[in-house]
Amino acid sequence: MRRPTWNWPTGSPLGGPPSFWTANGTVTTVAGQVSAPGTAEFFYRTRQVTTERPPALRWNDWLKLHFSPAQLADPAVSGPAADPDRDGLSNDAEYAGMTWPTVASTQSALRLETALVTSAAGRHLSLNFFFDPRAVLTLTPETSPDLRAWNGAPGAAVALPGTAPGAASFRAAATVASEPRSFFRLRWAPTR
Repeated sequence: MRRPTWNWPTGSPLGGPPSFWTANGTVTTVAGQVSAPGTAEFFYRTRQVTTERPPALRWNDWLKLHFSPAQLADPAVSGPAADPDRDGLSNDAEYAGMTWPTVASTQSALRLETALVTSAAGRHLSLNFFFDPRAVLTLTPETSPDLRAWNGAPGAAVALPGTAPGAASFRAAATVASEPRSFFRLRWAPTR
Protein backbone atom coordinates (compact mmCIF):
# COMPACT_ATOMS: atom_id res chain seq x y z
CA MET A 1 0.00 0.00 0.00
CA ARG A 2 1.47 3.35 -1.00
CA ARG A 3 0.53 6.70 0.51
CA PRO A 4 -2.62 5.57 2.32
CA THR A 5 -4.91 8.15 3.88
CA TRP A 6 -6.93 8.07 7.08
CA ASN A 7 -8.85 10.34 9.38
CA TRP A 8 -6.67 12.25 11.81
CA PRO A 9 -8.39 13.28 15.06
CA THR A 10 -8.57 17.01 15.60
CA GLY A 11 -8.47 18.58 19.02
CA SER A 12 -11.27 20.61 20.48
CA PRO A 13 -11.34 23.17 23.31
CA LEU A 14 -12.91 20.49 25.52
CA GLY A 15 -11.07 17.45 24.28
CA GLY A 16 -7.51 18.71 23.83
CA PRO A 17 -5.06 17.33 21.27
CA PRO A 18 -5.49 14.06 19.38
CA SER A 19 -5.04 11.23 21.80
CA PHE A 20 -3.16 8.46 20.01
CA TRP A 21 -0.78 7.78 17.15
CA THR A 22 1.36 4.74 16.53
CA ALA A 23 3.83 4.14 13.76
CA ASN A 24 5.15 0.72 12.85
CA GLY A 25 7.42 0.58 9.83
CA THR A 26 5.58 1.94 6.83
CA VAL A 27 2.09 1.28 8.18
CA THR A 28 0.58 3.88 10.50
CA THR A 29 -2.61 3.52 12.52
CA VAL A 30 -4.53 6.42 14.03
CA ALA A 31 -7.27 6.19 16.63
CA GLY A 32 -9.76 9.03 17.13
CA GLN A 33 -10.39 11.11 20.20
CA VAL A 34 -13.55 11.15 22.22
CA SER A 35 -14.81 14.47 23.61
CA ALA A 36 -18.02 15.46 25.36
CA PRO A 37 -19.24 18.89 24.22
CA GLY A 38 -21.54 19.68 27.16
CA THR A 39 -23.68 16.50 27.06
CA ALA A 40 -23.41 12.93 28.21
CA GLU A 41 -22.86 11.88 24.59
CA PHE A 42 -19.38 11.42 23.14
CA PHE A 43 -18.36 12.46 19.64
CA TYR A 44 -15.44 11.58 17.39
CA ARG A 45 -14.05 14.63 15.62
CA THR A 46 -11.76 13.92 12.70
CA ARG A 47 -10.32 15.44 9.54
CA GLN A 48 -8.58 13.92 6.55
CA VAL A 49 -4.77 13.72 6.47
CA THR A 50 -2.13 11.93 4.44
CA THR A 51 0.92 9.89 5.43
CA GLU A 52 2.90 13.04 6.16
CA ARG A 53 4.21 13.74 9.65
CA PRO A 54 1.42 15.01 11.93
CA PRO A 55 1.58 18.66 13.02
CA ALA A 56 4.10 19.35 15.78
CA LEU A 57 2.90 20.31 19.23
CA ARG A 58 5.56 22.35 21.04
CA TRP A 59 6.27 21.86 24.76
CA ASN A 60 4.80 25.20 25.88
CA ASP A 61 1.64 24.66 23.83
CA TRP A 62 1.25 21.16 25.29
CA LEU A 63 1.61 22.58 28.82
CA LYS A 64 -1.12 25.16 28.16
CA LEU A 65 -3.47 22.42 26.93
CA HIS A 66 -3.07 20.36 30.10
CA PHE A 67 -2.53 22.79 32.97
CA SER A 68 -4.36 25.79 34.41
CA PRO A 69 -2.51 29.11 34.90
CA ALA A 70 -2.13 28.29 38.61
CA GLN A 71 -0.70 24.85 37.79
CA LEU A 72 1.65 26.36 35.20
CA ALA A 73 3.05 28.62 37.91
CA ASP A 74 3.86 25.61 40.12
CA PRO A 75 6.89 23.59 38.90
CA ALA A 76 5.95 20.79 41.34
CA VAL A 77 2.87 20.24 39.12
CA SER A 78 3.85 21.35 35.61
CA GLY A 79 7.65 21.23 35.70
CA PRO A 80 9.54 18.83 33.38
CA ALA A 81 10.31 16.30 36.16
CA ALA A 82 6.92 16.57 37.92
CA ASP A 83 4.49 13.64 37.88
CA PRO A 84 1.14 15.13 38.95
CA ASP A 85 -0.85 11.95 38.21
CA ARG A 86 1.73 9.73 39.97
CA ASP A 87 1.83 7.15 37.17
CA GLY A 88 5.64 7.04 37.04
CA LEU A 89 5.92 9.23 33.91
CA SER A 90 7.39 12.70 34.30
CA ASN A 91 5.80 15.56 32.38
CA ASP A 92 8.72 15.28 29.92
CA ALA A 93 7.80 11.63 29.30
CA GLU A 94 4.07 12.42 29.13
CA TYR A 95 4.87 15.06 26.47
CA ALA A 96 7.08 12.73 24.42
CA GLY A 97 4.34 10.08 24.47
CA MET A 98 1.52 12.67 24.15
CA THR A 99 -0.33 11.26 27.15
CA TRP A 100 -2.39 13.18 29.69
CA PRO A 101 -0.17 14.33 32.59
CA THR A 102 -3.10 14.60 35.03
CA VAL A 103 -4.66 11.18 34.28
CA ALA A 104 -2.70 8.12 35.40
CA SER A 105 -2.00 5.73 32.54
CA THR A 106 0.41 2.96 31.74
CA GLN A 107 -0.10 3.40 27.96
CA SER A 108 2.51 5.48 26.14
CA ALA A 109 4.07 5.73 22.72
CA LEU A 110 7.52 5.74 24.39
CA ARG A 111 9.58 2.64 23.80
CA LEU A 112 13.29 1.91 23.66
CA GLU A 113 14.75 -1.15 21.95
CA THR A 114 18.36 -2.28 21.99
CA ALA A 115 20.09 -4.53 19.50
CA LEU A 116 23.37 -5.42 17.84
CA VAL A 117 23.63 -4.28 14.22
CA THR A 118 26.28 -5.19 11.66
CA SER A 119 28.21 -2.82 9.42
CA ALA A 120 31.22 -3.40 7.16
CA ALA A 121 33.41 -2.69 10.22
CA GLY A 122 31.70 -5.21 12.51
CA ARG A 123 28.95 -5.38 15.13
CA HIS A 124 27.73 -2.27 16.98
CA LEU A 125 25.39 -1.53 19.87
CA SER A 126 22.22 0.18 18.62
CA LEU A 127 19.19 1.93 20.09
CA ASN A 128 15.75 2.43 18.55
CA PHE A 129 13.63 5.09 20.29
CA PHE A 130 9.90 5.40 19.59
CA PHE A 131 7.88 8.45 20.61
CA ASP A 132 4.79 10.33 19.49
CA PRO A 133 5.68 12.06 16.19
CA ARG A 134 3.98 15.30 17.29
CA ALA A 135 6.59 15.77 20.05
CA VAL A 136 9.54 18.01 19.21
CA LEU A 137 12.52 16.37 20.93
CA THR A 138 16.27 16.87 21.16
CA LEU A 139 17.97 13.47 20.98
CA THR A 140 21.60 12.93 22.00
CA PRO A 141 23.09 9.43 21.78
CA GLU A 142 26.02 8.90 24.18
CA THR A 143 28.64 6.20 24.69
CA SER A 144 30.72 5.34 27.73
CA PRO A 145 33.49 2.87 28.63
CA ASP A 146 32.62 2.90 32.36
CA LEU A 147 29.13 4.38 32.99
CA ARG A 148 30.80 7.49 34.51
CA ALA A 149 32.19 9.45 31.58
CA TRP A 150 29.70 9.83 28.72
CA ASN A 151 30.57 11.00 25.22
CA GLY A 152 27.78 12.70 23.28
CA ALA A 153 30.09 14.40 20.78
CA PRO A 154 29.35 14.06 17.08
CA GLY A 155 31.05 10.92 15.83
CA ALA A 156 30.42 8.88 19.00
CA ALA A 157 27.24 7.52 17.44
CA VAL A 158 25.75 7.27 13.95
CA ALA A 159 22.12 8.05 13.12
CA LEU A 160 20.65 5.19 11.12
CA PRO A 161 18.61 6.13 8.05
CA GLY A 162 15.09 5.12 7.19
CA THR A 163 13.24 5.75 10.42
CA ALA A 164 9.58 6.75 10.34
CA PRO A 165 8.12 9.84 12.06
CA GLY A 166 8.15 9.15 15.77
CA ALA A 167 11.18 6.88 15.61
CA ALA A 168 14.91 7.43 15.80
CA SER A 169 17.68 4.84 15.48
CA PHE A 170 21.35 5.18 16.37
CA ARG A 171 24.35 2.88 16.57
CA ALA A 172 27.60 3.32 18.41
CA ALA A 173 30.43 4.32 16.06
CA ALA A 174 32.84 1.87 17.71
CA THR A 175 32.40 -1.86 17.15
CA VAL A 176 31.81 -4.25 20.02
CA ALA A 177 35.13 -5.98 19.17
CA SER A 178 37.10 -2.70 19.38
CA GLU A 179 35.43 -1.68 22.67
CA PRO A 180 34.18 -4.86 24.38
CA ARG A 181 33.33 -2.93 27.54
CA SER A 182 31.13 -0.16 26.22
CA PHE A 183 27.72 1.29 27.07
CA PHE A 184 25.24 3.21 24.97
CA ARG A 185 22.36 5.46 26.03
CA LEU A 186 20.06 8.07 24.54
CA ARG A 187 19.45 11.37 26.27
CA TRP A 188 16.26 13.08 25.15
CA ALA A 189 14.28 16.12 26.19
CA PRO A 190 11.53 18.27 24.75
CA THR A 191 12.97 21.03 22.60
CA ARG A 192 12.12 24.15 24.55
